[in-house]
Amino acid sequence: MKCDEIAEALERLEPLYTVSHCGVPRALTNFKMLLQAASGTTASQFAKKLDKLSTCAQSEEAIETEEIVIFAEALFAFLDRAGKPALLKDLKQLVTSIKPHGFINPDQLTQFRAASKPSAEPVRSDLINAHHRSLEQSLGDEVGFTSAFRAVELDPNLRAVELIALAKQFSFAVVKSKSAALKKIWARHQALMTSRAKAAATAGRIAG
Repeated sequence: MKCDEIAEALERLEPLYTVSHCGVPRALTNFKMLLQAASGTTASQFAKKLDKLSTCAQSEEAIETEEIVIFAEALFAFLDRAGKPALLKDLKQLVTSIKPHGFINPDQLTQFRAASKPSAEPVRSDLINAHHRSLEQSLGDEVGFTSAFRAVELDPNLRAVELIALAKQFSFAVVKSKSAALKKIWARHQALMTSRAKAAATAGRIAG
């Protein structure tokens, strides 16, 4: 599970204390704070990083972990039979990794956040349209289409996502790879040439 998901699960415990006219335990708040500081990582990744975390001295920013460990162990015991196995496993791993640290500064944990994936580059419609226009204009011309097809096949700027989009636009086929896209593009031309050859042969027999 992601640390964010566990933090969200802990947050759902807070109303239990509110209806009981009790304050939310500091341990719960601090545990949630640590998990949120490691936002984006899984519990397993977080635990492994905690194992390598250098000892933190007591300070105003640092969170004391003893209460968190006691709270988490009590929570684990409560959920032992009714809780989800994945949550129980992650809680146990986190408690084991938090225990050796008397204090943890949340600022130390921000470095553990999973690096966000770079956003995908937008599909270049102008490039797709240029190749599509060339293919359509030469369709049925053996020499011309072969030249247009080779231009598509050898274009170093044409990415897989764009070639797949080109295949869908030109041959109305849904494919998932460059090789499949090229086959579908060529297949439309080939089907037309075969159809013409058959029509010519039929016309010849009728005329004869």
